Amino acid sequence: MEPNQVLLYVMALTTLVNMVILLLDRYPNLIKRQKMVKFNLKEKIVNSPKIRKLVYDIAADLIPRYKNAGVEKGSEGLLDYIEQVVYNSIILGALTLVVSAILTLIFKNMFMIFIGLTGFLTIFYPYIDYLAIKGERDKAINNELPFFIFTTYIYQESGQNIDQTFNHVMGRDIFRWIRTESKIILTDLMIHTQNLYTSLRARSSTTKAVLYRRFLDGYAGLYATGGNLLRYLEHQLQIIKQDFKARNTSYIEKALMISEVNLILTVILPTVIIGSASIGSQATSIAQILTTFFLIVYTFTVVLVIEGIKPKMGTGNVKLKPKMLEISLATTMLLTSYLLSNSIWFSTAISIITFAFLYGYRGKRRLQEIEELEEPLPNFIRNIADYKAAGKSIYQGIALTDKENKYNKRFSDLLNQIKNRLTFNATNVNPTTGIWLVDYVFDNIDLMQKSGGGNTDILMELANLIEDTKTEKDRVKKETSLATYLTYLSPLLFTFVTASIFALAEIVTGNITETQILPLTITQTQKEWIYQMIIIATASNAFISKYVQEGTYENTIPIALALVIASVCVLEMEHITQIIRNVIGGT
Repeated sequence: MEPNQVLLYVMALTTLVNMVILLLDRYPNLIKRQKMVKFNLKEKIVNSPKIRKLVYDIAADLIPRYKNAGVEKGSEGLLDYIEQVVYNSIILGALTLVVSAILTLIFKNMFMIFIGLTGFLTIFYPYIDYLAIKGERDKAINNELPFFIFTTYIYQESGQNIDQTFNHVMGRDIFRWIRTESKIILTDLMIHTQNLYTSLRARSSTTKAVLYRRFLDGYAGLYATGGNLLRYLEHQLQIIKQDFKARNTSYIEKALMISEVNLILTVILPTVIIGSASIGSQATSIAQILTTFFLIVYTFTVVLVIEGIKPKMGTGNVKLKPKMLEISLATTMLLTSYLLSNSIWFSTAISIITFAFLYGYRGKRRLQEIEELEEPLPNFIRNIADYKAAGKSIYQGIALTDKENKYNKRFSDLLNQIKNRLTFNATNVNPTTGIWLVDYVFDNIDLMQKSGGGNTDILMELANLIEDTKTEKDRVKKETSLATYLTYLSPLLFTFVTASIFALAEIVTGNITETQILPLTITQTQKEWIYQMIIIATASNAFISKYVQEGTYENTIPIALALVIASVCVLEMEHITQIIRNVIGGT
């Protein structure tokens, strides 16, 4: 089957799936009926005595592990989750077994029957999920720790210990992993009637996050011996800040290395594969197709790697989710452009450009909002500190700083909203912007007002902490900016190499439509896959470069711009080939 036909079937299936999703969104009753059928089927399977025993055996082994990893689900929630995984593995295993049996009959290869057994291996997914959660917890706690210690300092200054900080954190959505840690520690204190020292030491023994473990052990020891906890927290805050800078420096080094590897795999490797097109063999065609799919898998793999090594400010901002309209419109453009042009690369480029512009427009506005709200924070906190030094309260300082200082319009609007809430005797000033740093700052300012803690020095320390994190963030952007510039140049390199290969082939054979070098040919299908590889390589390079630089995938407009350049280059490929042919051939 030709690649064009395969792509057409894939596009038709994708369009059908999108139509089904839209219908299910429009008619909720269909979803309810679907859930009812699924529920009945699940009850019949999971209620089997053997399956029920399997579920309970896995649950008995995993529930203590999940709880130790800080998962918020209770025993019943985990039991339901494991039931669902076992049920899904049975359904998937049955389907893959049927499909593999059909393929065995068609291709007469008994080895394919073993493929069906792989569906049942999903029963081990809870163990993989547990290991992933445990590893994520140990890494993510380091991102939240400096900000948690600062909040602990505010409580400690007002005469309250770390258990009050855990209680505060548990009632907020500011932290994610320390929030689950807080629930576990408070459960030990309130239900298991442990003292604070025992609870902290027990919890520190379960984590591989070195700084977090040392922090808990140190606090527990000083608490038990009556040491100076305020001075200890000040010292720990300095250590954690230095660690944050060191991790940012390490990330920049790794990001530069990733950028270099990305340049090799998304620019040089496709260039070599394009260059090998001159031999025109079937193996080269397969290499072109495999390279295209390799780039897709490689892109998502790199994103996961970057997500794992990149330091965050707390838990990070709320990400924009793609809208169904954006996905449906991109799919529609994919199918329409293919039917009009009968070209794989052109329809792929149009589809990605459509989605990248639509989603990127919303993402760009969101990133601009984040920048405008984060940028004034250090000066705003210092102004609050000045008013507090003059004898004003935190809330009075918020009202005065808005009158006497100039901030950008978006930040001033946020302050006006807070002042309006205070006018109506609101119990807190915490905004819910979805921007982590902004929500964290106002949560701590509100905490200072209510607890009576928070002197001028600690406010200045908070301003410095935020300024340092923003400086490191800007440093990452500056150090990795070169990779972004190369993104727009890569399509020109692809075009020059491809056009040169085609020109040389035409000079040798004198045949433009069916290029032949010696006894071999470059068919139109091979050209299509070369162009498709250029589009995928350009999109991959742009996506990874921007993700490394900004730490978010929301700004997809550079991907669209890079693909527009690549598409124009490919559309002009014949003209550029002719120019190079004339230059080399002397005509």
